[in-house]
Formats: sequence, C-alpha cells, structure tokens
Amino acid sequence: MEKHYLTGLTIRHVIMSRGRSDRVLKGFKAATRPADSRTPWQWCESHIVVDNTSPMPGRWRSDNSPWVKEPMEVAADSLKNSARNTTSPSRTP
Repeated sequence: MEKHYLTGLTIRHVIMSRGRSDRVLKGFKAATRPADSRTPWQWCESHIVVDNTSPMPGRWRSDNSPWVKEPMEVAADSLKNSARNTTSPSRTP
C-alpha cells in the first residue's frame, strides 16, 4: 500500500480520518443549530405519524386532542427553564 509522501499515511488512514471529521462536523452543526421555536404540539404535527392501530391513523392532528396542547407546552417550558438553570454560571454573594 502506497504512503503519502509528506505525511507517511496510507490511503486507508486518510479515508478513515475523513469519515471521523465528517462525523465531527455533523455533530458540530447539530449542536450549533438554532433551537426550534415551535411548540411541542406543532412539532408533533410535522413529525409524528400515528400507526393504523389507532382509531385516527395518519399524521398527528392536535385538533383531535386539544387537551394535550397545554400539558405539552408546560412540560417543554419546565425543561427549558431547568436547562437554563443548569447552564447559567453560579452566582455567589
């Protein structure tokens, strides 16, 4: 197997390192992506598909169960607040 004349790495090393850097870049992009500003039930309407065992199969429709909107929003708000509290610098008097 031929080695690169400057680094001494084989083609296999270059390919493997390129795969790692792609994963690192993908992870960095995911970590720095802006937070989704939609409410949880709006996100569900875009991403959740209910299977055929449900009486109302197909895409999630919040209109079918409007009573779940408020608990979903409260849960999301409490998660945001707890994350905000754990990441803020501690203040000592």
